[in-house]
Amino acid sequence: MESYLGSVATFDKLAKQYQDKYMDFDFYLDTYDRFCQLLTQHDARVLEIGCGPGNVSRYLLKQQPALQLLGIDFAPNMIELAQQNNPQAQYSVHNCLQIDELGTFDAVFSGFCTPYLSTSEVAQLIQQVTQVLTRGGLLYLSTIEDTPERSGIQTSSAGDQVFIYYHQYPVLEKLLIDSGFDIIEIERKAFAANTAQATTDLFIYAHLR
Repeated sequence: MESYLGSVATFDKLAKQYQDKYMDFDFYLDTYDRFCQLLTQHDARVLEIGCGPGNVSRYLLKQQPALQLLGIDFAPNMIELAQQNNPQAQYSVHNCLQIDELGTFDAVFSGFCTPYLSTSEVAQLIQQVTQVLTRGGLLYLSTIEDTPERSGIQTSSAGDQVFIYYHQYPVLEKLLIDSGFDIIEIERKAFAANTAQATTDLFIYAHLR
């Protein structure tokens, strides 16, 4: 939890820079489209975990304007920006590991929250999702896939630090299935984060039994 809070502090500090970089970032739009295709209820209640400045929210609401969307993030500056960018949605500063108190939802969208959570914290997150997701509800979960041994602190050129956890699909698959999910499909996308080290992004779509 300490590493998670440290990463939150960095994201809170860099919220405006993150917004400038990712509000129009289109590399993952096909995965958002797939989420919308699987989400057949046009006015579904959607919980977005780790919403950042509302970049994903904006795209989802553009595709399905009737969505009842609640976005949460532990970084207050991110929530402030998200609300400005999407006044039709609701946002709240909230711990992703305490979502069981937020009510029920037809879908949960967790976009790249898990790289900042340990395996045990991801297990806790998945258990929390089962508490808020309706039966048959849809889960979108994305992460960075690699061996856990690569996990550790990453420092930017400006000296800002985040702790990145890498996860592997077999572990996540077991956590999800054991928690009552059926995997619909998975997708992988190679992402050249920088010239030194490319990464593989993993996207999981699942239904709660």
